[in-house]
Amino acid sequence: MKKRPAASAAIVVLVATAFLGSRIVWVHDAYGEWGISPASPPLRISTFGRDYDRSRLKPVTTALPGLRSVDSTEHGTVLASDSATTSSPTVVYLEDPEGLVWSCALVGGP
Repeated sequence: MKKRPAASAAIVVLVATAFLGSRIVWVHDAYGEWGISPASPPLRISTFGRDYDRSRLKPVTTALPGLRSVDSTEHGTVLASDSATTSSPTVVYLEDPEGLVWSCALVGGP
């Protein structure tokens, strides 16, 4: 039997395209951004069973006074106000492994 390199190459391209497409959709569903891998830190984090979108403003280099550690994710430590009384506050802060503190707003309503 004669091998058909064009057919084999087409199958490889089809499988690679399907894999990359599914990866891009997964990253969008999990982190709210389009790409093969999320930004560091990602534009969306999940904590308290809710999603929070990261601010696009520059992060601060030290945690603000009045914040306490409330959760830990694979992207860093989640901080919230000492006065936060709800289980899903409207604003949380993410301290990434490099020590930068990002503000994150609740997606959807409370």
